[in-house]
Amino acid sequence: MLKCAYMNMEIEEYLNKIKALGDLNRLRVYCLVLKSPGLCVCELSDILEIKQYNVSRCLKELKNAGLVNEQREGRWISYAPTFPESEFHKLLKRAVENIKEEVLSPNQSRFLERVSLRQDGKCVIGINFSQKIEISKEGKENA
Repeated sequence: MLKCAYMNMEIEEYLNKIKALGDLNRLRVYCLVLKSPGLCVCELSDILEIKQYNVSRCLKELKNAGLVNEQREGRWISYAPTFPESEFHKLLKRAVENIKEEVLSPNQSRFLERVSLRQDGKCVIGINFSQKIEISKEGKENA
């Protein structure tokens, strides 16, 4: 493997981190995890309105690149950003944090609504949040 003399980090590690953020969904997932550590797959899926399977795949790529880690608590797994170990990782994280929020997550109200349902800082609803919101809206319209 080639080594980069500048930061003593293997080129593969640079490429893995850059590639992991080279997909819009993975970038959006990473931005949300940076913004609100402790989100679970179902919350990310509901906020971004993408299938849970796709969110899981995004998180796997981000984890393999060393950008996020997971914490299991019972049946729930939450995700948080890893602590930057190198200057490159710090710069990459800072660059992502500077992307305009509305570009990556245009539905800010959905994020706030979904996170407000947490109890003790944890997801308690699981999947089907979208259905609960729709049922709630229908009930209000019919009242």
